Amino acid sequence: MLYKLLNIMNYLRINRLKMNTKLFEEIETYIKSHYDRKPNYSNRMIHAGEAKLEEAELSILSMCDDIEEWQEEKSEKQTFSRKESSERGKDEESSSDASASTEPQKHVSPASLSYDEPSISRKRVASVEDIKPRAMSCHNTDFETFIKRHQKPIFRDLLFSIIDKHGERDSTVYKRALVDRRVFSKIRTDEKYHPSKVTVIALALALKLSKSDTAELLEYTGYALSRSSTFDLLIAFCIEREIFNLFDVNMILDYFHEPLLNNYD
Repeated sequence: MLYKLLNIMNYLRINRLKMNTKLFEEIETYIKSHYDRKPNYSNRMIHAGEAKLEEAELSILSMCDDIEEWQEEKSEKQTFSRKESSERGKDEESSSDASASTEPQKHVSPASLSYDEPSISRKRVASVEDIKPRAMSCHNTDFETFIKRHQKPIFRDLLFSIIDKHGERDSTVYKRALVDRRVFSKIRTDEKYHPSKVTVIALALALKLSKSDTAELLEYTGYALSRSSTFDLLIAFCIEREIFNLFDVNMILDYFHEPLLNNYD
């Protein structure tokens, strides 16, 4: 009976939102004005890092090729110089008997020969010690001090501090957020448990957090509301307009063909 009553209430709420075309027009205007077609900054950094890595690999490979070419050229010149010196030695022996007045030809040793080396030979190839990161020279205390200075509380501590601050019961929050009790129990008991972005958003809506508080809650789990995502913009719109009921939020998401807030981890 209660389940049927909830379905009827949900059906009425959906019809109310469907009739509210003005709201959807306002949402479309909001998305057009806030949507950013540029890729996320993190993605740009990843692509830039991959490009630099490829460039470094290519430069190292080209350097190795130049060294191999120089070594081959050097060995060829040494071989040629040996042959030339041996031929000159034979000519000197034959010409020494012909005339004593003529000055004998000087013998040129391979060691005295000089030849131009390519510019790559003047470049010192980096050893393993040279390419070690500078951070390896730091002491462990430096890392520990930096972490203690910048590390924030874990997501679990922040979430339950907000729940206590609002004077809410845990059961009320996860039921309002449509989060499974087992998932909520994992968040409470396992400090290493990492909830999904959808779960964090649902909990933020259930707690009726502001946009800044929601952003902070997402930040503690490594997430953020992106202006390049229609889904994230719809969530931001609902928070700004104080549309916290998940049935209403899901109706808006469904209208714009976005995934609903029901696939929790």
